[in-house]
Amino acid sequence: MLAQPNELPLSLELEQVYNAAISACRLVTISGPTADHQHRCFVVAGTSAGEINAIPCDSASAHCILMPTRHPNAISAIAAGCLTRPAKSQPNGMKEIISISSDGTLFCTALTTQNIASSVFYQIIQSNVNAAHIMDVDKDGWDELIVSMTDRVVRTFRYETDKKRLTPIHKWDVPSQITAFAIGESSANLCGVEMWLSQMAANYYVNLDLSKSQANVFPGSVYADSLIMPYRSLYIWLGTSSLVSIIIVGKFGFSR
Repeated sequence: MLAQPNELPLSLELEQVYNAAISACRLVTISGPTADHQHRCFVVAGTSAGEINAIPCDSASAHCILMPTRHPNAISAIAAGCLTRPAKSQPNGMKEIISISSDGTLFCTALTTQNIASSVFYQIIQSNVNAAHIMDVDKDGWDELIVSMTDRVVRTFRYETDKKRLTPIHKWDVPSQITAFAIGESSANLCGVEMWLSQMAANYYVNLDLSKSQANVFPGSVYADSLIMPYRSLYIWLGTSSLVSIIIVGKFGFSR
């Protein structure tokens, strides 16, 4: 069911949003519905009270958009993309917003450039998700959901159209707490998608080929407290401010 945007002034709506602490946020860009329509950007913010608000970054709207669903607990991760249909069939002027709360409650909401939000689906996945990203990890034309968790686990999910829900694909258990990660094109052939994990004060790093189930652990003290990222990174998440260096992985090795 479509939900019209809240009509309160932006200043009052922002005051209401910030009365609860912002627990997760994501910058979302939505292409216009026609070729001559400019893109629109929103800051999608989740609060400790379980609310999701889309805050426009331009002057085209003077109102926040309050999402039609409310989580029972604090929002811990937000992602944006196209989960319920092939990525190339995503209509212009709309993007699906995935919001996940600390107890594993997941809502998918369609957000349009016309400031309309509508519920798509809802389900319970694992709790303790602290970051999420949507992209096509196996190059089959369908986007997957990638989540990082506080219990040293990374998972991927795929939306099943017949079941109208997400089903798990791969799960990786890694040796230590995930302090940061970067997702990007494979440094070896630029055809696959890989995820590089930084581990808490660890003398090694972890590399995941997101289309396979095996985690690759590589030793070396040079990687301690560093952000490891592929040369063509598409998404970076930082869970700590204690990282002291950035190491970029290219076709011919590592560089700081």
